[in-house]
Order: sequence, then C-alpha cells, then structure tokens
Amino acid sequence: MSAKKKRVISILVLVIMLILSSAAGMTLSLLSFTPVRRANVFTFSDVSIEIIETEWGKLDDASKVLDSGQIVPKDPKIKIPVRMSYMPTWM
Repeated sequence: MSAKKKRVISILVLVIMLILSSAAGMTLSLLSFTPVRRANVFTFSDVSIEIIETEWGKLDDASKVLDSGQIVPKDPKIKIPVRMSYMPTWM
C-alpha cells in the first residue's frame, strides 16, 4: 500500500470513529434518566391557621345557599397564632 492510500484510510477510520462516538454520546444523553427535582416541597407539622370572614358570618342560613353567578360579600382574614408569627402570610 502506498503512503497516500494509508493516509486516506486512517482519515476515514478517524471520521467514522468520530461519527460513531458522537452518535453514541447523543443517544446516551437523550436516553439517560434524571429524576425530577421538586422545588416546592412543603412539610406541614404543627400549623394552625384560622380564617375569619366577617361578612360571611353576618349572613343568615338562607343567604349562605349559593347559586351559580351569585355575588357573595367576602372579606377573609387569616389569623396565625403568636407562636408562629415568624411565618410570612400573603393573601
């Protein structure tokens, strides 16, 4: 074999190896399993929250029967015990 022919064959072998390794890497990256990380995981322990609705409490029992499209006066307030006052609360 001539030197030119050996050089062409070695370049072809290197190109084929590069293509195969790229295809294998892409296949492995697409098929690899990564577990889903959950960012918002909440743990509830000894939490007590009281919701007070002043307007709802003023209504009689007949007015508390709701129909679709009915407008109901609502004024919710959240009460958190003092021992848990370090927790910010938004409504």
